[in-house]
Amino acid sequence: MQNIVDHIKRTIEKAAREPEDHPYDLGDPNNQKLLVNPAMSGTDLYNNLIRGQVTGDGPLQVVANRAVFAPFDFIYTLSVPKYTAKLCDQAKEALTNGKCLDCFDKSIDPADHICPFGFWSFSRIIERFKYDSDHINNQTSDLLVYSEPASGRNTLNILQNTIHGSSERVNFNDPDLRHKISDFIKTTTSASTVETSG
Repeated sequence: MQNIVDHIKRTIEKAAREPEDHPYDLGDPNNQKLLVNPAMSGTDLYNNLIRGQVTGDGPLQVVANRAVFAPFDFIYTLSVPKYTAKLCDQAKEALTNGKCLDCFDKSIDPADHICPFGFWSFSRIIERFKYDSDHINNQTSDLLVYSEPASGRNTLNILQNTIHGSSERVNFNDPDLRHKISDFIKTTTSASTVETSG
């Protein structure tokens, strides 16, 4: 597993060091190539560690007993893509709508396309917790993954107060986007907001 994790980490770090090679265009060839390696590695993680161990499509809980880079966001559950795979034709629209649009045959293996929603980062809610020996009865694993929320937890009251943070890049296509998001939060909830930028 560590080799797969290290490969994902190196891929992400390399892209972060070379922003000029990855413009703000999802369809850019370099960005499409960037997704192929994590999808391949994410398929390996899923097939070797997760398949058959996690049920359902609901939230996941990842419990770690030490500080560890665990790229569960990059687990890819669809057919492994070819090295020449491209993003699916409706990737931008799917990401905008928040759901897969089933624009290609996902039974083809290896796949000609990558669907963003094949990655757990887009298709699952992942909650991360520090190992607690009082509540977890397994001290031999570095990581535990549960597909059901823990029982007996207090209800989390959401959107009572918010902190809305964004980088300057958020206004790349729309100079007023940051304020539009903040206004939307204010008008659709009773939350008080604090806006930060950097």
